[in-house]
Amino acid sequence: MDVSLQVLIGYLLNLLLGLFIVFKERKNIKSTWLWLMILLYLPFVGFILYMFFGLNYRKRKTFDEKMMLDEQEKRLIEHQKKYIALSNSDSLNADQKDLINLCLSTSDSAFTDYNDIKFYFDGKDKFKDLFEDIKNAKEYIYVEYYIFKTDELGRELISLLNQKLKEGVEVRILVDAVGSRSIRKRHFIEFKRLGGEVDSFFPLFFSKFTTRFNYRNHRKIVVIDGKIAYSGGFNVGNEYINNDKKFGFWRDTHFRLEGDIVEEYLRRFNFDYRFATKIKTKGEFYKNHDIKTLSRMQLVTSGPDSMYESIKNVYLKMISTAKTRLWIQSPYFVPDESIFEAVRIAALSGVDVRIMIPDKPDHFSVYWATQSYVGQLLEDGIKIYEYGKGFLHAKQVIKDEDICTVGTANFDIRSFSLNFEANLIFYDKDTNALLSEQFLRDMEESKELTLDRYNQRSRIAKIKESITRLFSPML
Repeated sequence: MDVSLQVLIGYLLNLLLGLFIVFKERKNIKSTWLWLMILLYLPFVGFILYMFFGLNYRKRKTFDEKMMLDEQEKRLIEHQKKYIALSNSDSLNADQKDLINLCLSTSDSAFTDYNDIKFYFDGKDKFKDLFEDIKNAKEYIYVEYYIFKTDELGRELISLLNQKLKEGVEVRILVDAVGSRSIRKRHFIEFKRLGGEVDSFFPLFFSKFTTRFNYRNHRKIVVIDGKIAYSGGFNVGNEYINNDKKFGFWRDTHFRLEGDIVEEYLRRFNFDYRFATKIKTKGEFYKNHDIKTLSRMQLVTSGPDSMYESIKNVYLKMISTAKTRLWIQSPYFVPDESIFEAVRIAALSGVDVRIMIPDKPDHFSVYWATQSYVGQLLEDGIKIYEYGKGFLHAKQVIKDEDICTVGTANFDIRSFSLNFEANLIFYDKDTNALLSEQFLRDMEESKELTLDRYNQRSRIAKIKESITRLFSPML
């Protein structure tokens, strides 16, 4: 084929794709213009990039079935959720009630009253308790992780699960195909022989060759016998128990749950597992418990199968209603315009806004993009802290003394729009105080980034920030 004809065909394809983006894709204006510019100046490369990272039409086709599957279950419990959301609410303030109703409307999130929770800020403590609960399991163990490595920690977990299979316990594992792309199948041979199931969420034939891709399952959930649930930020791998020289201490937040809320985590696992495997688990959705502690909380999930960006809306609601303080921890801070402006407005309104980020990157592009947002925040009087003891991976927001949230969602566009995430919202002062105390302890391991120090960064750093800022909708 003549070279000029090939070029002409390439530009025609670019033109058609550009029209598709404008008229078919429901993206925000900035993201749309970014893709159009990429297609214009990188006609062939841009086409490939868009097919890999920008195509949302495929998302709708892919997740239509999952949305229908979820709705079948949701309709059965809608009445119960509305009842729970309105019961025992006299002691809740206006901000709490508003957020409860928002989550009920946009994420179909049950509001629960009676729960018991234990927090972990060190992976060694989390896995010690998790392994003990697994040893005591009688009926089933459901495991869902974004990253599941078959290193020493991963193999120890598999060995423990093998033992439970020998005892007749049902064990199912769901991992993300990209996040767990390094998994070695040979370590699951015995596990499968004993009747265990291990499956991948949204597998891709080239997943081993990509580090970031759209529509990843970023959730971390373990449910044991319908009585105990674990969730938060820790994945499965040596680095999460501080056995990695690159990162050192891995500072994250995870929690162990008993009570009403466990049913919601079981329901979430079942939705995800059914989408990935077309199999419904045997675990019962409701189990009696004897928890009498009034600890109110609500599980909110979001993803490309959601009608709303539910977790982003939670963050936005908390930011906009904060009156005294807003303390944020996130390994990445690459917000969209609505979140960014809301944080600035809160600070300019007199709210004590503090944002804690890592002082070292695990993904360089996101690290430099995060740094690009910091300058304007510092000018608005927002305090920025760089955690220096190890790597900060915790994702939490503390608002005033009445609401806080911890989970898997970072403060970035990918978590808001493209990944499957799960956050737990707490509506009690005790949890708020506990997380606030931990934030203050983390401040002692951090160095405040002043505007003077920020302005002294190198020219190379400024160039990296400017470039990555342009591509922030894709990161």
